[in-house]
Formats: sequence, structure tokens, C-alpha cells
Amino acid sequence: MKRNRAFVLRHQKCAWMILMTAVLIFILQFSVETVQAEALELITAQLTNEGKTVKLTVNIAQNSQITSGRIKVHYPPELLKFIDAVEGGLWAIEDINASLTERGQNVTAYAWADTRKLDSAGTLLTMCWEAQEAANGQEVTVETEIVELYSMEEPIEVTSDWILNRLRLEFGGNSFGGYVRTGDDSSVVGDMLLCLGALLVLAQLIQCKIRE
Repeated sequence: MKRNRAFVLRHQKCAWMILMTAVLIFILQFSVETVQAEALELITAQLTNEGKTVKLTVNIAQNSQITSGRIKVHYPPELLKFIDAVEGGLWAIEDINASLTERGQNVTAYAWADTRKLDSAGTLLTMCWEAQEAANGQEVTVETEIVELYSMEEPIEVTSDWILNRLRLEFGGNSFGGYVRTGDDSSVVGDMLLCLGALLVLAQLIQCKIRE
């Protein structure tokens, strides 16, 4: 009896060691993937409004190492009337073209270039519109397309080359807005909990097998 008990305890200890090792491996892998994902989130955008004035701010992350690039901002002309586009002054050469159209949308293209790799955070571009009467009570969508990014001669890949911003406008009342990247349908926290749950179930099955 004592021998059987020692055998069971020894295998239970092994099972828990396997479980903890698996958890640690998952946590380390999750941490590395998170750091890599954060490193690739180089361009972000936020859409806000004050009354009928709608503003898009496109920012660049710290330590991006970018030297040149190009983005396009797509917006619906029937809902938003263009007022101004102002570059952030981060680069030696900057160019704005606000007279483009693509697929029924108005487009503002912004390109920049420099000889140094940018390591500080800052604002790439600020755009401003006046909301048309047709936008009242509507959800306005502005899309920022990351056309290309370079660090010297090397192209830089990003997690998503489109940034989707939505803002619901209510003139004379409260409004709300926010932005969401396309392709971010999965929940990292949910995946982590699911994986941990599977590991716990596996450990329980191992224990039941040992008891048999």
C-alpha cells in the first residue's frame, strides 16, 4: 500500500511539473509575441470631434527607426468637408496632396523622407473636416492606409496596413468615437485563458489516469 501511494505521489508530482513547465513556456512565448506585436504597431490614428469639427491625428511610435514612408487617408465627401491637413514637422521633406479620389472617396496622401532614423514619438499628420448636415446621427468612417514604410533602404512590415476609425456624430448632443485596426478580431486574453484551461484539464486527466 505504501509503495502504491509513493508511486501515485511521484507521478502526481511529475504531472504538476509538466503542467508548470507548459505554463511557463506559454507565458514566455506570449511575452515575446506581445513585444513583437507592439514593436510593429508603428502608426496609430485617432478620430475625434468637437461639434461639427472632426479631427484625425495620425501618430508614429517611439523608436520606429523610420526614414521615409507614405500614407493615404480615405474619407466620405458626402459626410465630411475637407478643411485642412497639417504635417507634423518630423521630417526633412514632407508633401501633402489633398486632391485625390479613389473608389468614390476623397483621399489625402502624405509622404515624407529623411536621412536619419526617427527614434522619438510624434504626430505625422493632422487632418480637419467640417461635418456635413447629412452626417448628423450617422457613423462616419475614416480609413488610414499605410502605403509604405522604410528604414533607409529596408522596407518595414506592419501588423496591419489599414487603420479603421469610426465616429458617430450627434450635433448639439453627446458624441463618441474610437478606432479599431482591421484584422484584430481575436482576443489575446481569451486565447490565453483558453490555453490555460486546456492545460488544467490535461493535468486533471493525468491525475485520473494515475489513480486508476
